[in-house]
Amino acid sequence: MMRCAIAFALVAVFCWGCGGNENMKRITLDSLVEDKPAPQPVPPKDSVAVQQQPGSPARDSVMLVAGRVLQSLKNKDYRSFASYFHPKDPILFSPYGHINVANSKKLLAKDFLESIEKNWTLTWGVYDGTGESMKLKVIPYLDKFVYDADYLSSDQVAFDQVIKKGNALNNISEVYPGLHFVEYHIKGIDPKYNGMDWRSLRLVFKMYNNEYYLVAIIHDQWTV
Repeated sequence: MMRCAIAFALVAVFCWGCGGNENMKRITLDSLVEDKPAPQPVPPKDSVAVQQQPGSPARDSVMLVAGRVLQSLKNKDYRSFASYFHPKDPILFSPYGHINVANSKKLLAKDFLESIEKNWTLTWGVYDGTGESMKLKVIPYLDKFVYDADYLSSDQVAFDQVIKKGNALNNISEVYPGLHFVEYHIKGIDPKYNGMDWRSLRLVFKMYNNEYYLVAIIHDQWTV
């Protein structure tokens, strides 16, 4: 009888030990799951920030077209230049960093080319400081207020960022919200001005049928 009681006690202890171990394992696994930090939701990407990163598809496409625009201007190949005009929206020409939407000249590609062919004098806005009407033929305007320096060899180039601001309010982000632009900046032309004769050219682009086209050219400089 004593042997049976001892055997029964050993079996009970063994069974309790198995159950206890299983319970301990369950608690240990549960505690590990509870201690593990819950996965955090992935925040949505800022599309503007992503597009501004070097190597992004938008940046690469815009920079490629911008380079071609400058090359056509440097070569004075105005028909090629006009091929980059937006097909639907007239391109705005601003002679100064502050865009005067009401007074700035706006031209479609066909009107631009016709103005050159017929040697028309156009009103491009008003002169800064005097307020007089800016009346020039197309090519003289381009030489003075567009490709007035070798922007293909610019000291600095920026995508969707203004490098330098002149003595007029820069309102490119207000006039063209959400559009991409490239700024080409030259630190100075004549050494005697010690950089005070800097100038910039900003090209604004808008997508049409999955291609980027020019919608504005803004010329900026510090008047010495």
